Amino acid sequence: MVDGFADADFGAPLTGTNLKGYTAYGSLALNPRVWISLRYMSADAIAGPPYKNDIIQLDLQYQILT
Repeated sequence: MVDGFADADFGAPLTGTNLKGYTAYGSLALNPRVWISLRYMSADAIAGPPYKNDIIQLDLQYQILT
């Protein structure tokens, strides 16, 4: 993959194309205007020095009606 299209969060702070791993995510609506999302990302270096990174992101999103 071209480095410009790589996910900035996957393997952060070491981003680029020398990583392999997986992403798992899900979302839950708390009501029609509020929902919560959880994402887990795990990355390992393909070549070079050993590198492993696990990231958990939690998002709370809401919609404001005007």
